[in-house]
Amino acid sequence: MEIIKCDKCKKIKKSEQGKSSFRSKWTSGNVRGGNPWEMISFDLCEKCSQGIVKFIKTYLRK
Repeated sequence: MEIIKCDKCKKIKKSEQGKSSFRSKWTSGNVRGGNPWEMISFDLCEKCSQGIVKFIKTYLRK
């Protein structure tokens, strides 16, 4: 079993049976740099991910 923590507030993600991982409000992602070995991965809970989701939506509109 994999334990996932929020990178910002350190909240632990609880696995809920019966719910799909697609319905989860947690945000996970990877950001790649110029080199193939430069990659940052992150996991954010529903509270901490609101700011980054808002930023991405604003960025994509421009």
